[in-house]
Amino acid sequence: MVKNLTSWQGRLRQTATTADKERLTGKNMRHHIDITAAILTVFALTACTDILRADFEADPLGAPPLSAPAGPPDDALIAQPLGNATALITNQNPIEKSQSLHISGTDPRDVDETVWLFFRSAPVPANAERIFVTWQGRLDNGGRIWAGVGEDRMRGTVALRLQNGEATGQSGQNLTDIGSYNEGNTHTALLVLNNATGMGVVQLSENGIPNQPASFPAQFETGAPLYLSVLLDADPSGSDYVIDDVAIGFSSSP
Repeated sequence: MVKNLTSWQGRLRQTATTADKERLTGKNMRHHIDITAAILTVFALTACTDILRADFEADPLGAPPLSAPAGPPDDALIAQPLGNATALITNQNPIEKSQSLHISGTDPRDVDETVWLFFRSAPVPANAERIFVTWQGRLDNGGRIWAGVGEDRMRGTVALRLQNGEATGQSGQNLTDIGSYNEGNTHTALLVLNNATGMGVVQLSENGIPNQPASFPAQFETGAPLYLSVLLDADPSGSDYVIDDVAIGFSSSP
C-alpha cells in the first residue's frame, strides 16, 4: 500500500488543521488530535503493502463490476444483488477519478432487494502485524450500510454501521457510537486490525474531520484471504450507496 500512503495520510492529516482545532475544545480536542497523531505515526513509520485494490476505473461502464480486477494484487470482488437490486459501474457524480461502483435497492423487508458486496483480498502474509482497510462512500436516500472485515465473509471481526445519520462501530454484539454522517456527503471509512495490540479500530471521517473511533478486542489470522463485506439494506422507497477506492493492506514489524 506504499502507493496509497500519501493519499491516506492526506485524508487523515486534514483532521488536524488549525480551523478544525478551533472548532474543538478541551478534552474533545485533545482526544481527536491524539487519535489523528497516532494513526499518522503508524502510516508514517510503517511500510504498507496492498493485498486488495479496487478503484473501478478499468470496469465496463453501466455493467456489474469485474469479478477479478486487473492486478496485482490478486484480489477479487463478488457482487450479489438480488431481485431488483443492482450493483453497476457509474460515471455519474463519481467519488474518485471517472468511475465508481453504484449499488441500489428498494426495500430491506424483502431479502430479494438487498445488495451484498464481498471484496476478497490476497492471502495475508505470515509476517503481517497490522491490517488496514479503507474506502470512500456516499449514502443517499435513506437505508442502512453494514461493512465488516474478517476471515468470514458473512461476519466481520470489526464493522461499521451507518443508519439514520448515526455511525456505529461493531464487533460481535458489541456496539459503540462513533458519531454521525450526512446523506449525500462523501465519507472515508477506516478499519484496523492490530495483532500487536490485539485490538481493532473503527473510524469514519467526513469532510476531513474524524468521528470518535471505536476500539474492540480483535485479531486476524495469516495464510488466508480477508473479506471486506458490504451490505446495503435499502429504504422502502429506494436507497443508493456509492463506493470507491477500496483497499486492504498490511504492515509488518519494522
